[in-house]
Amino acid sequence: MRTSFLSFALLAVFSLGALAPAQRVIGWGDNRPGHLNSPAGVNDIVQFSTNGYLTLAVHRDGHVSWWGRKDSSVSAVVPPGLSGVAAVGIHHSGTWYESYMILMRDGTVRIWNYKENVYEAVPDGLSNVVKIKGGTCALALTASGRVVAWGGENLHSELDVPEDLVAIDIDSWNGACFAVRADGTLVSWGNISATSELQPPAGLTNVSKIRVDDLHALALLDSGIVVSWGQEWDDITHPPAGLKDVVQISTSGAQDLAVKADGSLVAWGSKEFVDFLPIPTGLGCVLQATTSNHATMVLIAPSMVTIDRLSIYAGESAMGTARIPLPAGSGGQIVTLASTDPAISVPATVRIPAGKTSATFPISSTLFFGTDRSVDITGSVDGAGGSPGKVRALAQTASLSLNTASYVGGSSTKPQVTVTLGWPSWLDTVLSLGTSDPALKVPATIRIPAGQKTAKVDVTHTLVPSDRNVSIEAKHDGKTVASASASVRALTGRVEMAASRVSAGSLVSGLVKLDSISQTATTVSLFSDYSGLTVPSSVTVPAGAREASFSASAKETVGNKTVRVSAKIGGNLVSTAIKTVAKAEIVAVELPSYFVGCSRTTGKVRLKAVAPEGGLLVNLVSSDPSVKVPDKVTVPEGSYVGEFNPTSSDIANSVSVTVTASVGASSQSDTIQVQPLTVSSLSMPSSVKGGSSMTATVTLTAAVSVSRSVAISCSDRTLITVPASVNVPAGARSVSFTIVTKSTTSQKTLTVSARKNESNVAKTLKINP
Repeated sequence: MRTSFLSFALLAVFSLGALAPAQRVIGWGDNRPGHLNSPAGVNDIVQFSTNGYLTLAVHRDGHVSWWGRKDSSVSAVVPPGLSGVAAVGIHHSGTWYESYMILMRDGTVRIWNYKENVYEAVPDGLSNVVKIKGGTCALALTASGRVVAWGGENLHSELDVPEDLVAIDIDSWNGACFAVRADGTLVSWGNISATSELQPPAGLTNVSKIRVDDLHALALLDSGIVVSWGQEWDDITHPPAGLKDVVQISTSGAQDLAVKADGSLVAWGSKEFVDFLPIPTGLGCVLQATTSNHATMVLIAPSMVTIDRLSIYAGESAMGTARIPLPAGSGGQIVTLASTDPAISVPATVRIPAGKTSATFPISSTLFFGTDRSVDITGSVDGAGGSPGKVRALAQTASLSLNTASYVGGSSTKPQVTVTLGWPSWLDTVLSLGTSDPALKVPATIRIPAGQKTAKVDVTHTLVPSDRNVSIEAKHDGKTVASASASVRALTGRVEMAASRVSAGSLVSGLVKLDSISQTATTVSLFSDYSGLTVPSSVTVPAGAREASFSASAKETVGNKTVRVSAKIGGNLVSTAIKTVAKAEIVAVELPSYFVGCSRTTGKVRLKAVAPEGGLLVNLVSSDPSVKVPDKVTVPEGSYVGEFNPTSSDIANSVSVTVTASVGASSQSDTIQVQPLTVSSLSMPSSVKGGSSMTATVTLTAAVSVSRSVAISCSDRTLITVPASVNVPAGARSVSFTIVTKSTTSQKTLTVSARKNESNVAKTLKINP
């Protein structure tokens, strides 16, 4: 039940004239505990928290100070040695307020019980916390959006945080817990039901902050608009019509507060409290505000800068406003201005007229590229810095593109470079251009007219000796802001011959073909790797053309050879192959001086030049049927000689035979003597015991090409048995046979003979008793 504010009306404490030029806390309303205004010298405050009796303040350097009422038994409201603090939040246990939460700058959380002079337990591993809230239970919001609840008795399931909750803001009152989801919707749990006044309105979205107290809730939307719901008293009011640009909200259930982006404060709610807790006239530069049923407290800056937009494009202008908490005196107030980035310029000072709390000033920016910049525009009064205005300076961007990214240097291709800005600039944008290779040339600069995004320039290029990637860069203030790469290829092509071979003494035409049309006449050097095939030293491809012809001449003396005809095009050597074919000319037929009948020998045909591709067929003829030769012999490709095998008949008398080889008009002959096949030897033992057997061997003068018979005889067939003849197998030169002797009582002598044609070889054999 609310206590009437009337009994506290005369206790309101507030003195505008006593404000020091530093960031501090002031308040108005019931100040019996002495907790409203920060004491003299307690300045440079960045955040505060109060429970209506005791106020804690976090300073810019991370230490904590306090003022107000404490129990006489409390020895240390602030833990000894506490530093590195980001925020504090007082919560209570039971009837008396006796502990508060501390959010450290390293993302950890502590709870200091100043009545017991001890730190209370927090969940193990709790880290990366960005927001804290005390009450019936403790809440912590981590950077990842996780909400952790602990403490209290969990009477209303306030410790049962919804699963999978990812939040951006939290608040609670009397066990009723709220969180703003990352998608801008609200979720509640704990001491709340479907019929409770605190149940969020259906369909509420785009919420960025939530505040709740005494069955009353406020939601700040992304648009800067405030929505309220919950229990309403007879005289309570809703957010003023047209309220916007709100950046912070606070509620006590009976009074609501909104801090706007310009540092002004707006209050509404129960008429009783609004009338008796009026906002001081002209109050501005408010950074934080909180309200209870009996008092209002704010954190104010000695000055504040606001900017008419959140971001500006590089080269664009904006308008800033310098503000002070109170109307300026009769001489006005000078606010010293500064920018944290040289790309954003502001005047050195701005004068706020007498009786006014603000004055505008121009903000200009220069053209810059690279990364966006977060810039603070600061204002200071009498050396005391205030709350800066923040603006994001959006760096201009540029891209560089080519209408063709690959082409032959020196060809008829006409490439262009297009520079495209991220957005149309308010002024002409001039960028310097350059390339990484002198074979490509671009203008020194390119100008993109104001109000436009693109401009084009032509690229000129010349022949290059080898393929290469050439970078084209656009720079601003000496720094590369855009680039593109062109693949510049060396001019090349191919050389072709009209035929795959050319005969000695003949011409063959050739063609040089470029792979691109050249801007100028192109001289191509020609080469042959064989002196027997001559080509001109060069050929010229006219400007605007792609090919030129030439003739190659094969000398009468050329041999059979694969010749490389090469062309040097733009530093690249290309080639093709053609075969020269020598005139077919036989220089000799080579035969042994003789061979015997019924045998095989080897003959050769020798050419003047090696045989061409596929070999060369040579005709053969024998002058006598006693020597047979093949009709043709092949001289293998690349060889001078072809071999053939003459065979002879089994003749009785010697004969001279001529073998002739011919190809075309060229022929050569050789003569060979064919001798009769004869017995070269007859080998056998010279004596043997009668009644035994022995082996004899007949050897001819040459191996026979077909099986041939040799006659065998003896002088006394009563003493031995021999075959009438023996056959020498084809391919062999000799054959063995068996002689069987008969017993004798005295030594006997006889002869064994072998006869072939006109030859007869005899051996004497003794038969012993």
